[in-house]
Amino acid sequence: MSTPDPGVPNGTARPSTIRPIGVYALSGLATDGDRLFSIDTVRGYLLSIDPRTNNTVILNPYQLKDQGWMDAVGLSRWQDTFWFARDENVFWCDRPTLKPTFFARLPYPVNGVAVWDSTVYISSQKSGYIHLYDRNSGELTGKFPQPGVVQKPWRPLRPNCGSVIRWSKPSTA
Repeated sequence: MSTPDPGVPNGTARPSTIRPIGVYALSGLATDGDRLFSIDTVRGYLLSIDPRTNNTVILNPYQLKDQGWMDAVGLSRWQDTFWFARDENVFWCDRPTLKPTFFARLPYPVNGVAVWDSTVYISSQKSGYIHLYDRNSGELTGKFPQPGVVQKPWRPLRPNCGSVIRWSKPSTA
């Protein structure tokens, strides 16, 4: 029978704060099960973080001159690729090369990227939608409203109309 760690009551782990060394501003969070990945948006670092030791490794030290990772947001990982956004553009890269490759462009700034199977989910707060793209073809396949984002406020059809109040629904187009 194994004995629990003396520093942890009842053998259960306590939540702890991860403090990567030498990082200014983290954006996006992805995992491969053992490590966490994030982007330092100020320096353009793609980081691998060991949550047990806080050991931080810069994965892209040779791509810093290109500034392809600066101001990046919405880091996501699918199989052997990383996905992220910068301004209105979405990029992907293979883990061995880490060279950003253009994927899609939205008319508004992108706030987040997620990938599952053959679908890329791209969120834009300004558009108010999560846009769905086919990962293989890059084609837009659909969109749906972001949860909690009101497209247009409901308003009365005739303000100050006495006791009769009518409301108009926002358009779905």
